[in-house]
Amino acid sequence: MASQRNPLLQALLYSLTRTYTGIMGLLQMPAARGITIAIARVALALVPRLHRVGMENLDLAYGDSLTLAEKRRILQDAMDNLAIVAAEFAHGPRMARNGFKDVAEVEGWEHIDQSKGAILISGHLGNWEWFAGAIAVYCPKMLEVVRPLDFPPMNRYVDSTRRATGTETLDKFAAAKELLTRLKEGWCVGVLVDQSPRESGAPTTYFGRDCWTTVAPAMLAARTGCPVHFVTVERRADSTYHIVVQPAMPFQKTRNLMADMQANAQMTQDTLEAFVRQHPGHWLWFHRRWKQRPRLAEEWNKRLKRVEEKNKPAE
Repeated sequence: MASQRNPLLQALLYSLTRTYTGIMGLLQMPAARGITIAIARVALALVPRLHRVGMENLDLAYGDSLTLAEKRRILQDAMDNLAIVAAEFAHGPRMARNGFKDVAEVEGWEHIDQSKGAILISGHLGNWEWFAGAIAVYCPKMLEVVRPLDFPPMNRYVDSTRRATGTETLDKFAAAKELLTRLKEGWCVGVLVDQSPRESGAPTTYFGRDCWTTVAPAMLAARTGCPVHFVTVERRADSTYHIVVQPAMPFQKTRNLMADMQANAQMTQDTLEAFVRQHPGHWLWFHRRWKQRPRLAEEWNKRLKRVEEKNKPAE
């Protein structure tokens, strides 16, 4: 996608990012985490948008069921978690060489039928950057669907670091045909389902609030027959991760594709919500998850109307 941002500013941010992650990669992880958390807390205090968006989201999710102090605690925990992800990013390739065995425990891998492909869905939970790499220890044919960054040098750097953890990556904007092929070849495909999509979305609720959710996992499952597994990533008190692959989700499959897409997309959000309610500080509250999408609503309603016209009994 073409960048709409100042290229000079992006070049500066890229240089700062490379320098900072390089330094963090040289430090032991406890020191890297501590330094980055301190910087992130200053950013949360000084960058109004971070605090505003985070609190607006927490208000939407919890209403008056939590106090202001409780919401601020969650927001602080979420910012700390984001900082930890950033601090650990440069260490990913080194952790992968050791099979992530010192930093991640994967449970539930027995639910995966390795004789065929599988769709592994998750959200921005714990260290989501290590999710695919830790799974790749058990599934060498692991593919992660990603949104490319706008600035090409930054995208190449981030992408090469992700690939160095043992997983392939695929641009989400050109993924459909390739994903179908890979799944039919027995690959595991990782998709994050917790952000507001700009394309191919279904109306759902999350924390009881209307939102739009990607239908990509449901569409892939319908086209390939591959199971969909939700994967949770919990950060423990000792800074290791407990990654759980859940049993295949009981996706609905009827003759009504629209109803199936909506029901299955809702199932992904219900599963995500259950985890976030247990571990609210593990989720990325700084994204406008409940953003309205008028174009998606218009397209969805048009499709519903076409289905109704098609199924209308002849007079």
